[in-house]
Amino acid sequence: LLFFFLFFLSVSMSSSSSSGSRAIDITTLSLQQLEQVKTSIDEDLERMTESQNQLKEAIARYLSCKETLQSLTEENRNKQIFIPLTDSLYVPGYLDDPSNVLIDVGTGYFLQKDTKGAAAYYDRRIDKVKGKANEIQAVINAKRKNVEAIVMVMQQKIAQISQSDPMSKFGFPVPVQE
Repeated sequence: LLFFFLFFLSVSMSSSSSSGSRAIDITTLSLQQLEQVKTSIDEDLERMTESQNQLKEAIARYLSCKETLQSLTEENRNKQIFIPLTDSLYVPGYLDDPSNVLIDVGTGYFLQKDTKGAAAYYDRRIDKVKGKANEIQAVINAKRKNVEAIVMVMQQKIAQISQSDPMSKFGFPVPVQE
């Protein structure tokens, strides 16, 4: 005895979550179509998870920069420090003015800020990136639920085929009676 559930799957018209979407009654799709939709959603999930991981790395970098600001005190004036030029290249330098810093705002642009202004900048960036990460997480959760619904319908269809055609589960064609 099979129960047919009516699921509506929100399928994105493109890979962007901001574009329009349409509802599809997935119980009307064939197994092959369900597999194609599932594969597409799995690929979207992989890309979104990768994007979310990159956002988490960005948050960690911003937090690290904010923590570094706390070590800039008057006690460290004229002390030798290592200045990061890249993620793996540091050059020696001296801390001349611990109350003013240059912050990297991206694409080779820097702003001079006092340490409080720099901390506020990093707080805003952290909040913005966390917001984007939360938006992506919500989409990931919805897509995972869609995959679960697809898998459930696929299992129901396979069970229905097995019940109606016992030889099909062994890969044998059913003899046609004339």
